[in-house]
This record gives sequence, structure tokens and C-alpha cells, in this order.
Amino acid sequence: KGAPVIDGIVAENKIYKPKIVQQVAKELRVWRPVFHKADLRIAIGGSQALFAYYLEPTYALEAIGGLTDATLAHLPVEHESSPAGHRRPASIAYMRQRRVDIHLHSANLPGRTDYNVLLYNKFPGEMRIIIYENEKMQFLKSIRGFQFIDFSWYLDQYMKRIGTKSKQQIRDDYQEFKAYYFNYNRDHRALLFKKYINAAD
Repeated sequence: KGAPVIDGIVAENKIYKPKIVQQVAKELRVWRPVFHKADLRIAIGGSQALFAYYLEPTYALEAIGGLTDATLAHLPVEHESSPAGHRRPASIAYMRQRRVDIHLHSANLPGRTDYNVLLYNKFPGEMRIIIYENEKMQFLKSIRGFQFIDFSWYLDQYMKRIGTKSKQQIRDDYQEFKAYYFNYNRDHRALLFKKYINAAD
């Protein structure tokens, strides 16, 4: 904000000032060993290239314009009015196909829920959990300042209320929970969902 945009081009050195970059880099150096141990695969917005640079993850998807991914780069342009390099956002389904664990930027992402938001108390805005794998998220808990809903706890609360939900609601929720969690964790509650879904009306 405040930097002039001329024909869709902006002088980014007016935005990403050295002091801010150094502050972000300092935090990311704390994250880096944990991200490496957990083998966290990330997605970033174009403006977050420094996240990939300082974290050095095993996999980083630039998920706004397809700048690092051939499949995204060849998709039809989705937002003609957006600046160049910001017109081919990755869907959540595609990020899951690429086994992305967290998106470090949630702007314009669909599917925000009360359990997939990831916050860090020293950075503004939200991040998004794309895949919740218990072992990886336990590593993330070791970094002070991260806040997110433990999905195992969330499932416990859900199961207490499952009898109040319609079969269709349970079916829809299960499909989302499967894509988000059950496909990546061994959990007996998946069988409980199937029991409710297959029960006679």
C-alpha cells in the first residue's frame, strides 16, 4: 500500500524494505529446523518467496500464478484483472494432490473452516492448513507462537454431536475430513463415520 502501480508494475523495493525482510528472516530461521524435521511441504503466495528462500523446504509451490509449477502455469487465466503472475491460483484439491501441508498465505483461498486456520502471533493475517498429518503438526506445535486447532480434539467434539446431524451432513463432513485428515492418519473414527453413513434410516 502506498507504492505507485504503473501499468501493473510496482517498485517492490518500496514494499519489501530490508528491515522488514530481516525481521521475517529472523523468525523463519527459528522455523527452519522444525520444518526440515517434519518435512513440511508448503505453498506460498508470490510475495512470500522469502519464506521458501529462508525455510528451504523439500517442496514449495508458488500457488498464486504457477510460477514454479508447469501444470498451474498452463491453466487458463482465472483473473484477467489481476497483475501478471497472479492469475492462476492453485485449488485446494490441486495442493492436496501435490501433498502440500500448509499454505503460508490464505488470501482468496476457498474453504476456510473453524479447524484449518493457522496463525503465528508475530505475523499479521492467516495461514491455512491444507493437509493435517498428526506427526507433522506435532512438530509445528514445538514452535512457540503457532496457533491452530488440534484436529484430533476437533473430531472428539464432533463425535459427541454426531447423533444430532443428518446423514447427508455426516457424509459431506466425512468427505472433507477424509481429504483433510483421514487419508493421512490411521484413526478408528473413520469407521465410526462409515457406520453412521451406512446405517439404515
